[in-house]
Parts: sequence; structure tokens; C-alpha cells
Amino acid sequence: MPPRSSKRPQRRKRKTRMRLLCNRPPALLNLPVEVMILVIEHLPDFKTLSSVVETCRAMYNIFCRHSKLVVRRILAEACGRVRDSLNPYDGVCRITEELEFAVRRQFLPRAHVEDAFAVAWSLFSEMKVEEILYPIARQLAWTYLGGRPQEAIKFLEAVRFHREPFTLPLSRRSSPALLPVARSLHYLFDYINDDFRRELVADDIIDLIDLQSRHTTFLWITSASDRNKHYMFTLFFPPQPPFTLRS
Repeated sequence: MPPRSSKRPQRRKRKTRMRLLCNRPPALLNLPVEVMILVIEHLPDFKTLSSVVETCRAMYNIFCRHSKLVVRRILAEACGRVRDSLNPYDGVCRITEELEFAVRRQFLPRAHVEDAFAVAWSLFSEMKVEEILYPIARQLAWTYLGGRPQEAIKFLEAVRFHREPFTLPLSRRSSPALLPVARSLHYLFDYINDDFRRELVADDIIDLIDLQSRHTTFLWITSASDRNKHYMFTLFFPPQPPFTLRS
């Protein structure tokens, strides 16, 4: 009788070893919760955060308990990199992309996305490009319409009238770029049947349209070199000599 092949026991051992490895929790999940929070909040961007928390139930549960800190920290670190960059305007593109992604993804609590928006506002207002954020404010407000219109109104009014934390110098508080925000407020006041405030916003829209006719439009085209993408933003400036307009 021929001797049994030694390959069968080896195969059984290999299968047993693979089964044990598959059943073993990842090393990261064996770490203390405090360390796991540090790992999550130092992820490079919201897309990476989404990949981590949507593929691991344990990480998702930890994120849910500390989401405000995590969301704010990720964007604050991204803004810090922009401040230290030799070409900060490439960073502006990335921050804009991050906010748009955060607005689209419902796993991020809306209030915490507002916090991230406020962090970005601080940077963009320092760089005098806060007008880029107004369309994103409108997009974020629309995500409240599933039964929370008052929260959308509160957020948009804070942006439109530059209440804390969306403050600006007096000279930059009126811009045609605010038209999307004002029009969204007009729709929301109509939605909740608040005729008085709707009429006030209608007057505001007329003033902003008039302001637009007296401002210079500047199309700012830039690119994020490492992603090979191009971005175009519209900024508005008061006419400067010799490009002044007569009323």
C-alpha cells in the first residue's frame, strides 16, 4: 500500500491557519478607544474617513460617539496645511472639494458639517475668497429640507448677515455672490408660509441684483496639480479705475 502524501496534513494546517487569521480582529481594533480616536481624527480627508467608518462597524460606532471632534479636526488640519503651503490656492480647491463631499454624504451629521464650514470660513475669509463658500452654504441648507427647514433658515441667515462664526469686515458684507443664499432663504420662507420675512428677502434679492450690475466679475481658474483637476470660481469686485461704471 503506497504511503499517504504529506501534502494533505499541510493543506489542513494551512486552511486552519487562514481560518484563524480571518476570524482574528484587526490589530487596530485591539487598541484602546482613545488611540483609535486619534487615528480617525488624523485621517487626511473625508473620503478616507468615509472608507474607514463605512467598512468597519466598530470604527463607525466610535466615529458616531466622537463625530464632532473628528470632522472638525480633519478639516482644521487641512486648513493648516493650506496656511503653510507655498501655493495656498491649490489648497483652496481641495478644501472646497472636501466640503462638497461632506455635504453630499449623509453619514456626517449636518451640525458637524456646519462646524467644518465654519473652520473653512475662517481660512477663506483670511484669504479674501469667502465668496467661494456661498454656493456650498446653499447646498448644505438644502440637505435640511427633509423636515428641518428652521435649521436651514438659521444657518443661511447666519451666513447672509455674517453672524458668528461667519463674520466679515463691513466692506465685504455685501456681494452679488450672496444671491444664491438670499434666493434659498426666499424659497424657505415661502415653504414655511412666513410672508413677512419672505418679502424682506425679496427686497434683499433686488438690492443684490442691482449690486451685481455695478460689480466686476472675475473668473478665477486654477488647478490642483496633484489631482490634475481644474476649478473655476466666480468672484465679484467693486469696479476699480479705469474700469468704473457710471450709474
